[in-house]
Amino acid sequence: AQSARRERPRAERRPPVWLRRLQDYLAADLGVVPDLATLAAIAGVHRVHVARAFRDHLGCTVGDYVRRLRVRRACEQLTGTSVPLTDVAMRTGFFDQSHMTRVVKQFLGLTPAALRREYTRA
Repeated sequence: AQSARRERPRAERRPPVWLRRLQDYLAADLGVVPDLATLAAIAGVHRVHVARAFRDHLGCTVGDYVRRLRVRRACEQLTGTSVPLTDVAMRTGFFDQSHMTRVVKQFLGLTPAALRREYTRA
């Protein structure tokens, strides 16, 4: 049990082809995070294998990966458009503006509004 809890190093071999397919699938619609069974069916492997491959090759869980994608896409819209924050939140798969604010602040250390202000000032 202790060896399973230890931090596992990222895999040094090439990721499987199906992992890239899953990454593309997840990036296509950030509004929904499919369960591991759905992802496993798409990949054609067992759901535990999907979870392990994400951790081994990408260094995070499927949920963390989707959150990173959402934050990245929100940052692109916040800095590249003048779309209202509520619309950015909806377009990037967050439940609402406050959810986006919490997650973006957790990742970047500043709120979406502060990020937009900093970017437009530069």
